[in-house]
Amino acid sequence: VSPSGTLIHERGALEDMVREANSEGYRLEIHAIGDAAAEQVLDVLEACQHDERATHGTEGAASTGPGLRPRPILTHCQVLGDDLIARMRALGVVANIQPSFVPTDARFVARRL
Repeated sequence: VSPSGTLIHERGALEDMVREANSEGYRLEIHAIGDAAAEQVLDVLEACQHDERATHGTEGAASTGPGLRPRPILTHCQVLGDDLIARMRALGVVANIQPSFVPTDARFVARRL
């Protein structure tokens, strides 16, 4: 197992799934373990947000305002680099940190330090 993550979906396939979920009005919660997986998810969310802004203006973007799309959630992000956390903040992505996975994630943390 790689500490950077294993990609399950090709970027194009993930973009298609995110766009479809967005078009149906679903709130996204994507599980991504490792930097590579989280980076791919953030790249896709950013591209889809850009597409929505271009099509619908700023109201199509992630937001917490009434009537606007709920912010997407990235799950298993307890061991990410500061650069990815900063991107999550900029994109309005909610961090779902799961303390129950800390014992199994500890081996990856040791490799990062």
